[in-house]
Amino acid sequence: MDPTIIGAMIQAAGTLADNLLQKWSKSEGEPDAQTEKIGDVMKCHYDDLREGLTVRQVKILKCLRDTVHEPRVLPIRREVYPELQMDVQEAKRFDNEFKYRLEYLTVLGLARHAGASEYALTNLGALFLQEAKTRKDYKPVLL
Repeated sequence: MDPTIIGAMIQAAGTLADNLLQKWSKSEGEPDAQTEKIGDVMKCHYDDLREGLTVRQVKILKCLRDTVHEPRVLPIRREVYPELQMDVQEAKRFDNEFKYRLEYLTVLGLARHAGASEYALTNLGALFLQEAKTRKDYKPVLL
C-alpha cells in the first residue's frame, strides 16, 4: 500500500496523537485505551511507513524529537546535512527543496506544523521512532 495513503489514513490519529503525547509525558501508569489504539495502528502500519521513509527523513524525525523547541527548516537541515557547505543563494534554494521533506512527514502524520515555519514531532512520529528502535531499523540514526 502506498505510504501516502497510509499517512492519510492515520492523519486523523495525528491530532489525537498530539494530545496523547502530553498525556504520556505526564502519566506514569498504564497507557490509556487511546494510546494503545495508536500504538496498535503503528505496529500494523509500521512496515508500510518504513517503505516510504529514508534514513535522512528518520534523522529529521529524530531531530524533531531531540529538540526542546520547535525548529525551523535551517537548523533541521544543518542537523541532517552537517557536511553541506553552500553560499547563501544555494542554501535558500536547497532549504526550499528540503522543506518538501518536512511537508511529506506532515502528510504522513509523523510531524506537524508548530507555527508559521516551525515543525514538531507528533505522537505518531514518536511511536514510529520507538518502533524503529525496537526493530533495530535505521541503525546509523537510532543507535
